[in-house]
Amino acid sequence: MRRREGETDKNHYIKLLDKYDWDLWGRLSAPSARDSRREIIDRFEEWLDDLEEEEGEQELRWVRTYEKGLNGDDGSLRILVGGLRNRTRLWQGRWSSKPLTSHLHDFNKFSSLDAMRYVLDLRHKRRELDIKYKLR
Repeated sequence: MRRREGETDKNHYIKLLDKYDWDLWGRLSAPSARDSRREIIDRFEEWLDDLEEEEGEQELRWVRTYEKGLNGDDGSLRILVGGLRNRTRLWQGRWSSKPLTSHLHDFNKFSSLDAMRYVLDLRHKRRELDIKYKLR
């Protein structure tokens, strides 16, 4: 059986991430701009700073992958977040109240394997996974 390129990387990350409990997963996007990657990652890091300040840095863990839009604009992040104190709705609303820019879901309502695959199932134009994470 032949494996798709990158499948091994995804399986590696799925095994790594499956060791942790998660609270939120989904996609965060922002309107396109000249450097949408930097802009959305900066916004995500500000959002994470607020999370760490209010939820406590000791338990907070996260994974983010970046994806450029089909037309080369409108970047988005796919994320997993864990270590929240049962306040997932609050953090869903803090990203945006607009449904088109925030598609976050409670992790336990979906299959964990499907959620992890969703977060990892994208590739940069050079077929590299644009991923960053902080695990506790």
